[in-house]
Amino acid sequence: MRLGGIGEVEPYLERYVELTGREIAVEDLLWWEVLGNLKWAIGSLTQSRRHLNGLERSVELAVLGRLAAEKEYELLDLIARHG
Repeated sequence: MRLGGIGEVEPYLERYVELTGREIAVEDLLWWEVLGNLKWAIGSLTQSRRHLNGLERSVELAVLGRLAAEKEYELLDLIARHG
């Protein structure tokens, strides 16, 4: 499922149109999904680097490095599906 695994996009877009009066096609969201996942991956790597460099030892920060790999997989999947 899209939207972080919680649902389909269409109901959210319908509500967005109701609230804003602005139409957005599902296909137009791909770029924003790719960008959002890329930003999340970069943020995760940045945080995990704090742990790895010894600046701030934290299990939380270390775990964020794994999230970057999940975001990489998500990016590859988005690109493969929507090419």
